[in-house]
Amino acid sequence: MKEFMESFLFYMMFISPALVGIPLQVVATRKKPVIGGFLAINCIATSVVQFIFVVLYVFYVAYAFPGQAEAVGWIMVAYILLSLVLISINTAIVFITHFITKWVMNKKIKRVE
Repeated sequence: MKEFMESFLFYMMFISPALVGIPLQVVATRKKPVIGGFLAINCIATSVVQFIFVVLYVFYVAYAFPGQAEAVGWIMVAYILLSLVLISINTAIVFITHFITKWVMNKKIKRVE
Protein backbone atom coordinates (compact mmCIF):
# COMPACT_ATOMS: atom_id res chain seq x y z
CA MET A 1 0.00 0.00 0.00
CA LYS A 2 2.90 2.35 0.74
CA GLU A 3 4.32 1.97 -2.76
CA PHE A 4 0.89 2.57 -4.31
CA MET A 5 0.41 5.80 -2.38
CA GLU A 6 3.94 6.92 -3.18
CA SER A 7 3.50 6.33 -6.90
CA PHE A 8 0.07 8.01 -6.89
CA LEU A 9 1.46 11.19 -5.33
CA PHE A 10 4.51 11.10 -7.60
CA TYR A 11 2.44 10.89 -10.78
CA MET A 12 -0.05 13.46 -9.53
CA MET A 13 2.82 15.96 -9.22
CA PHE A 14 3.22 15.77 -12.98
CA ILE A 15 -0.33 15.39 -14.26
CA SER A 16 -2.16 17.63 -11.79
CA PRO A 17 -1.63 20.82 -13.84
CA ALA A 18 -3.34 19.19 -16.80
CA LEU A 19 -6.12 17.74 -14.65
CA VAL A 20 -6.84 21.11 -13.07
CA GLY A 21 -5.85 23.69 -15.67
CA ILE A 22 -7.46 22.23 -18.78
CA PRO A 23 -11.03 21.80 -17.47
CA LEU A 24 -10.98 25.17 -15.69
CA GLN A 25 -9.75 26.94 -18.80
CA VAL A 26 -12.30 25.23 -21.06
CA VAL A 27 -15.09 26.46 -18.79
CA ALA A 28 -13.57 29.94 -18.57
CA THR A 29 -13.15 30.21 -22.35
CA ARG A 30 -16.74 29.10 -22.96
CA LYS A 31 -18.00 31.77 -20.57
CA LYS A 32 -15.80 34.56 -21.89
CA PRO A 33 -13.70 33.88 -25.03
CA VAL A 34 -11.10 36.57 -24.35
CA ILE A 35 -7.90 36.32 -22.37
CA GLY A 36 -8.50 37.86 -18.99
CA GLY A 37 -8.46 37.34 -15.27
CA PHE A 38 -9.61 33.74 -15.50
CA LEU A 39 -6.40 32.84 -17.31
CA ALA A 40 -4.28 34.18 -14.45
CA ILE A 41 -6.47 32.46 -11.86
CA ASN A 42 -6.18 29.15 -13.71
CA CYS A 43 -2.39 29.48 -14.00
CA ILE A 44 -2.12 30.14 -10.28
CA ALA A 45 -4.51 27.29 -9.47
CA THR A 46 -2.52 24.79 -11.52
CA SER A 47 0.74 25.78 -9.85
CA VAL A 48 -0.78 25.71 -6.36
CA VAL A 49 -2.26 22.24 -6.90
CA GLN A 50 1.07 20.98 -8.22
CA PHE A 51 2.89 22.48 -5.25
CA ILE A 52 0.44 20.81 -2.84
CA PHE A 53 1.14 17.41 -4.43
CA VAL A 54 4.90 18.03 -4.20
CA VAL A 55 4.62 18.83 -0.51
CA LEU A 56 2.32 15.83 0.11
CA TYR A 57 4.75 13.56 -1.72
CA VAL A 58 7.76 14.81 0.22
CA PHE A 59 6.07 14.48 3.60
CA TYR A 60 4.51 11.11 2.80
CA VAL A 61 7.78 9.56 1.66
CA ALA A 62 9.68 11.10 4.57
CA TYR A 63 7.14 9.61 6.98
CA ALA A 64 6.64 6.22 5.28
CA PHE A 65 10.27 5.60 4.30
CA PRO A 66 12.52 7.31 6.85
CA GLY A 67 15.69 6.22 5.03
CA GLN A 68 14.70 8.23 1.95
CA ALA A 69 13.79 11.45 3.73
CA GLU A 70 16.91 13.33 2.66
CA ALA A 71 16.68 12.25 -0.95
CA VAL A 72 13.02 13.18 -1.17
CA GLY A 73 13.75 16.53 0.45
CA TRP A 74 15.87 17.32 -2.58
CA ILE A 75 12.75 16.95 -4.74
CA MET A 76 11.32 19.89 -2.83
CA VAL A 77 14.50 21.88 -3.34
CA ALA A 78 14.51 21.04 -7.05
CA TYR A 79 10.87 22.09 -7.35
CA ILE A 80 11.62 25.43 -5.74
CA LEU A 81 14.62 25.99 -8.02
CA LEU A 82 12.67 24.98 -11.14
CA SER A 83 9.42 26.64 -10.13
CA LEU A 84 9.69 29.35 -12.78
CA VAL A 85 10.08 26.73 -15.50
CA LEU A 86 7.19 24.68 -14.13
CA ILE A 87 4.96 27.75 -13.79
CA SER A 88 5.80 28.63 -17.41
CA ILE A 89 4.84 25.12 -18.51
CA ASN A 90 1.59 25.35 -16.55
CA THR A 91 0.86 28.72 -18.16
CA ALA A 92 1.56 27.26 -21.60
CA ILE A 93 -0.88 24.41 -20.91
CA VAL A 94 -3.58 26.93 -19.97
CA PHE A 95 -2.84 29.17 -23.00
CA ILE A 96 -2.92 26.25 -25.44
CA THR A 97 -6.18 25.04 -23.92
CA HIS A 98 -7.67 28.53 -24.31
CA PHE A 99 -6.79 28.76 -27.97
CA ILE A 100 -7.90 25.21 -28.79
CA THR A 101 -11.23 25.77 -27.05
CA LYS A 102 -11.71 29.07 -28.87
CA TRP A 103 -10.88 27.37 -32.19
CA VAL A 104 -13.40 24.58 -31.50
CA MET A 105 -16.06 27.14 -30.57
CA ASN A 106 -15.45 29.03 -33.83
CA LYS A 107 -15.69 25.79 -35.82
CA LYS A 108 -19.03 24.96 -34.20
CA ILE A 109 -20.38 28.44 -34.96
CA LYS A 110 -19.31 28.21 -38.62
CA ARG A 111 -20.86 24.76 -38.92
CA VAL A 112 -24.21 26.05 -37.63
CA GLU A 113 -24.24 28.93 -40.13
